[in-house]
Amino acid sequence: MTAYQSNYRFYRKPFDADFSPLDAITIINNYGKNWNHVNVITQKLKFSSSRDITHPLKWTAGTYFFHQYSPVKQTARFGEEALLAGLPDKNFSLISTTISKSTGLAVYGQGAYMVSGKLNIIAGLRYVIERKKQSVFGEYQKDPDTNPAFAFRKRI
Repeated sequence: MTAYQSNYRFYRKPFDADFSPLDAITIINNYGKNWNHVNVITQKLKFSSSRDITHPLKWTAGTYFFHQYSPVKQTARFGEEALLAGLPDKNFSLISTTISKSTGLAVYGQGAYMVSGKLNIIAGLRYVIERKKQSVFGEYQKDPDTNPAFAFRKRI
């Protein structure tokens, strides 16, 4: 079985994150198709013994693979009335950029042996290896300047 998922999530217009009439906190994440577009592919292979109910040994074995790429860019903008929401400054943005890659592979096997009509012995093994890599970066931008002033979170 093979599956592919592509999920592009963004707000067309800035999202009012403080849920009030104040110009306090807004979320922006509409940075084009290269951002906030998660892609995942999975592949599963499964092999099984015959379904013959008279045979005492049943087994299943297989593999599972996945790869996910997730580039996310989102800005929390603090507007003219941010001080009323308890923030120490106003008219600034915190831009967060995260790029995640995850890859995994599993191999598994299971066997069942029917000793009698009421007793089965079942054993199984599974081996999983998974790799994750993530880059996280944060920037501070003061309005009206369109260029970030400094990084508050170094790229890791």
